[in-house]
Amino acid sequence: MNHTTPPHPAPMLRAAIMLILGMALGDALAACVPSAVWMILTVLLLSVLVVLHVKNGNAQVQSGLLLVAITLSGAWRMGSNTQSLRVSYSPHEETFRAVVSAVPVQPDTSSVTSPLASPRPLRYEIIIADGRLAGHKAYAYIQPICPDTVAQSISTATSPRAMSVGDGLSIRARLLPPVSPHHNPSTDAVGHFSYQHWLQVHGIVARCYVSPHAWRPEQVSLRRLSGVQRLSIFLGVMRHRLLTRLHSTRLSSDALSVLSAMTLGDKRLLSHHQRDYYSASGASHLLALSGMHLSVVFVLLQLLLARGRRHGYMQSLVLIAVWAYVLMVGMPSSVVRSAVMCTVFSLEAMIGRRHMPLNTLGMAAVLLLVCSPQSLLDIGFQLSFMAVLGIFLFNHRLSLLVSSARLLRHRVFMFFWSLLTVSLSAQFLVFPLVLYYFGRFSCYFLLANLIAIPLATAIVYTAILMFLLLPVPHISSLAVALVDSEVRLLNFLLQLIASLPGSTIDNISLNLPQLFLIYFLVFGIYFIWKNR
Repeated sequence: MNHTTPPHPAPMLRAAIMLILGMALGDALAACVPSAVWMILTVLLLSVLVVLHVKNGNAQVQSGLLLVAITLSGAWRMGSNTQSLRVSYSPHEETFRAVVSAVPVQPDTSSVTSPLASPRPLRYEIIIADGRLAGHKAYAYIQPICPDTVAQSISTATSPRAMSVGDGLSIRARLLPPVSPHHNPSTDAVGHFSYQHWLQVHGIVARCYVSPHAWRPEQVSLRRLSGVQRLSIFLGVMRHRLLTRLHSTRLSSDALSVLSAMTLGDKRLLSHHQRDYYSASGASHLLALSGMHLSVVFVLLQLLLARGRRHGYMQSLVLIAVWAYVLMVGMPSSVVRSAVMCTVFSLEAMIGRRHMPLNTLGMAAVLLLVCSPQSLLDIGFQLSFMAVLGIFLFNHRLSLLVSSARLLRHRVFMFFWSLLTVSLSAQFLVFPLVLYYFGRFSCYFLLANLIAIPLATAIVYTAILMFLLLPVPHISSLAVALVDSEVRLLNFLLQLIASLPGSTIDNISLNLPQLFLIYFLVFGIYFIWKNR
């Protein structure tokens, strides 16, 4: 007899949770359980599911086994991906070709104490284009020639300081495992940020130190790179050119650093002081490209393009533009998550299907994790996923605390009330991760977000206008002045909030069981509130 059960209201969210559990299990046991074991268990369980389905077995049993199969497949996917990132390191030098994918913000000569002193090496991110590590990323520390010998030994065209994104080069060096550049036992005791996980997420598998005469510029074939890597290199070149144009404007240094981070995802110019007061005020999420930034771009493109008779065709152009932007800024997990959700939302609108936010969030998580399992280790993905989940779970119930009739009578109050409920909803599920990874809680995050989110939205729109007007200097100068004033105002207000007494609680030490206990309490409160 076939026992049917009502469908789950968000089946993709449930699948995403089981996939995440499986991937976490696969990552924890990667050193002792080969991915082949997970593969065999997954195939066996799927075979049992097929037999049960053919024989009209119990639907609840089939659903439970399917969730277990998803968990095992997650462990299999994570295990196989982790193994693919394990590379061997030769004790000898080797010659290989590579493409520059990221350049230093500026030549660092802080360690030069005399004309004869050797300048510090410049760190470039490269994609290896041939050899045994083709397709992998590495850090190349290229040593410039001493200033007094530059004119005699190397031309400007072959100076490492003249290289830009997309340039090819031939390198002879020994490839070594990457290491953390900043290791401080006193600070590592608080928080659980893992630099090794950060390297895995960004695909950095090696580092090499290159002497001045052990490299040369060279035309490099990209045939051994994937199509996504080739496209990302092409769009990375465009991003580098936009950053160059942005640097040529008359923006102040503080405004330039913040605008580079907020629009193009380049945080290299941000000073330690800027990072600190954004973090202390509770607005550090503005400096990392996220769903909020992409939503601004998406809404603008929707208003400009996806209207009229050719709605489906123009909607496709909007999605192409959104994904091109995602690739150009380096595909951070939070932006990819938002892009997937925008894509699903657009497709649902095109076919006239009812929008299911929790299901869409689950689908975005599944697609992102299947394509890039290491995203699970990315703090940006974890924060983004939990923030959106918190908004979907809590925002509606919080908004009902004030009657809709009163909100409609006071539109300004309704705007700020919406900002407050969204910020608080996101914070419910984000703050445990922030405590766990960074050991800090920002006490005035609600005040900061009430001020910063409207300002940041205005800054992004003005920045888009500024980029469009850059070919017209006399008009673009007005947009440059406007966006500079907006960023200066944002920085001033956030510094003011960060300087308030008791703005942060620092040095919070939270272990993994305590993290799970906090989430257990938060979700317990949610279900009690939901069932009242």
